[in-house]
Amino acid sequence: MSKNLNKNIIESLKSTIIIGFISISFILIVDKNLKDEIAINISEVNTQVEARIATYINNNLYKLESFNSYINYDIDKYGSENAKQIFVDTFNKSNVSNSFKGIGIINKAGYLNYGNGKIYVGNSNYFKESIKGKKYVSKPTKSIIDGKDSIIYSIPFIINDKIEGVLVGFSHYEGIALSLKQSIYSYKGSLYIVDKYGNVIIGNEKNKEGIKTLYNKSKYLDKGKEKKYISNCKNPKLGVFNNERIYLYYNYIENTDGWYLVSITPINKVFSSLTNIINISLLTIFIATLLYVINNYKKYVENKKALRKATYIDSLTNINNQIKFKIDCKKKLKNAQDDDKYVLVSIDINRLKFINDVFGYEEGDNLIKSIGEKLSILKFENIHGRISNDIFALMFKLDKKLDLKTTLVKLHDYINIVCSNNSDLNLKLNMGAYVIENTTEEIDKIIDNANIARLESKKIKDKPYYIYDEALKNRISQEIIIESELKKGLELGEFKVVYQPKVDIHNEKIVGAEALIRWNHNKKGFISPNVFIPIAEKNGNINLIGKWVLEEVCKDIKKCKLKGEKVVPISVNLSRVELYRADLIQSIKQTIERYDVEPKLIEIEITETAALNDIEYINNKIYQIKKLGIKVSMDDFGTGTSTLSNLKLIDIDILKLDRTMIIDLEEDKKTFLFVKTIIKLAKKFNFKVVCEGVENNKQVGILRQFNCDMIQGYVYFKPLEFLELKNILKEQYQ
Repeated sequence: MSKNLNKNIIESLKSTIIIGFISISFILIVDKNLKDEIAINISEVNTQVEARIATYINNNLYKLESFNSYINYDIDKYGSENAKQIFVDTFNKSNVSNSFKGIGIINKAGYLNYGNGKIYVGNSNYFKESIKGKKYVSKPTKSIIDGKDSIIYSIPFIINDKIEGVLVGFSHYEGIALSLKQSIYSYKGSLYIVDKYGNVIIGNEKNKEGIKTLYNKSKYLDKGKEKKYISNCKNPKLGVFNNERIYLYYNYIENTDGWYLVSITPINKVFSSLTNIINISLLTIFIATLLYVINNYKKYVENKKALRKATYIDSLTNINNQIKFKIDCKKKLKNAQDDDKYVLVSIDINRLKFINDVFGYEEGDNLIKSIGEKLSILKFENIHGRISNDIFALMFKLDKKLDLKTTLVKLHDYINIVCSNNSDLNLKLNMGAYVIENTTEEIDKIIDNANIARLESKKIKDKPYYIYDEALKNRISQEIIIESELKKGLELGEFKVVYQPKVDIHNEKIVGAEALIRWNHNKKGFISPNVFIPIAEKNGNINLIGKWVLEEVCKDIKKCKLKGEKVVPISVNLSRVELYRADLIQSIKQTIERYDVEPKLIEIEITETAALNDIEYINNKIYQIKKLGIKVSMDDFGTGTSTLSNLKLIDIDILKLDRTMIIDLEEDKKTFLFVKTIIKLAKKFNFKVVCEGVENNKQVGILRQFNCDMIQGYVYFKPLEFLELKNILKEQYQ
């Protein structure tokens, strides 16, 4: 019995040992697999953070290069070296950049012009590197702007392909520091930026020396072997930091002077200790092994969920972010049936910045969260997400039984209930919809089209949505083409100036003319000013057009003077954009002086809308124009928010009534009385009065009765070529 007992004990012991061995082996295998998975996830997160920092740095360097290009453009355009300092001063005063607190230009001698003085920075690394033609990003340095830690970006300042100094930008230190606040694995790890010698550039101040020691004690790091060490840390390595075993991972950050992103993840915070398992009984080992596997798997799942949430879930609303939204949409469209039709809707909150400024960011965030919650409980199948700060997107299958317009209105009303909770907000949602006809279309293009429609909806007052259509597509395409070819058209001589005569209503002679621009495209033919002028105003090319028109007018006037021919005053239109040019007055003065044109032969026309937009500023501009000896007229009176009281606000010489004011002058009694009153009041203000768009002699007779001064319209002349205008003037005044 004793023998059998011993045998049973031995067999039991063997079984227990085998079970224990199998259990421990299983634990080790699972442990290894989990560590490998964690290592991969650490690598992915670290790479994402590095990419975000690198993109941030690259974007800032690119912005400096763009500023350099703008300055070159201003110098070429205005022919003045002062343009570069004007650009810098304007930028620093406006403070419109989210990237830079300020910018400056360092001359070759190493002096930086900033504010009202000069600062010598010739000994700085950023000056030394960039004056040699290199881009440079500094370590956090006390800023000369506000004394706070800043990152200084520098590039060679190039004028006409020559390095004339260094262009620097002082960036918010927080721009990079914020990226390091994201710790890996439920914020259990730490992120640092170090230089190639192990010095911490950005990160936890308490651990600076520890990081450097960890860096320098690496067995790979001997003199001249930094690159080998970094390559060996391409995958997470085990190490010891602050008496803890850790995962150590390095990433090189592009466009920096040897900066590396270091992540340190303590192992004991992502894995439970296996030490006690070895000391328990064989049976307990088996049970503990099972519990350990379950527990570790649970942690693995939790960490995987946490990582997935950080990658795919918007932190404010807890709905899909842009990445996950795109992935889900691609998957849904890929599996769509041939007859399935989907629509993607882009939604934003109008005036969110205003809400944040007036009611606080907490109110704005609560509003965004509320909309996210609304989208999450929609009763029909959909894919939704927050794809930008205040922009949400929604994709759903289009029900053949329901009208899309009706669906969009219901969707708007449903979401907008969130807005109605605070009556003071007075909110509006903008919605743009794009019907996906081709399910293989790129998701980015689909979202872009929905966003274009959303922006279009901001222009509409009678409905909260716009559905992307062929007309919008064609208009956008046309705008892109016109925008790209407008400047080239000026260079190729496709533009010309024609003149709309102004006729004295009493003697019916031409006493002036308005310069009008025409574009005859070499392929598209005539392009209406109503099409290309708004585009030029948006992209700034209106300044080129305005200068070109004034120059052409001055050339024509000079030709007449040289031949002793009759000359009448020519009026030139100024857009609202041109009125805000800092060099406007100087440019006008230089142009008329260049062609020896008397100021009395030039008139400037400003639209009523532009004039009333900023009365104090515009009156100051008018005063400066009139100081040159040039008369100023208010154009298109009657098309804006016209009231008779507006006439006393602007210091003009001439009032031009828009054609819409007199279109039924001879038929409508109210129009008759209204126009009569306006002209009578204008005369009391000593304004000359011009009526545009006069088309018949009956209107001429009435306006003559009202004592109107001049007429523009087809009743006398259509817009004329310069030669035609000269010939008519010759006939009338010979």
